[in-house]
Amino acid sequence: ALARIQGVLVDNECQGVGQSSWGPAVFALCPSDDSAQSLVRRVRELQDFRDSDLLIAELNSQGAVTGDHFTEESL
Repeated sequence: ALARIQGVLVDNECQGVGQSSWGPAVFALCPSDDSAQSLVRRVRELQDFRDSDLLIAELNSQGAVTGDHFTEESL
């Protein structure tokens, strides 16, 4: 099933597709929020994935905050 969803993601304008460690989480990088919304609609139409949790999130290009550099403002 994971290979099938990865194929759907690749076929739908995703700029990158990956899988968490051994699964079951699969992720895709989309060029815009509109394309991500469209992809979610397409995935929901697939019988095997109708009950899946789908999430759209933005990338954080700030990087990790560690040690003494951590503040409430960095959240």
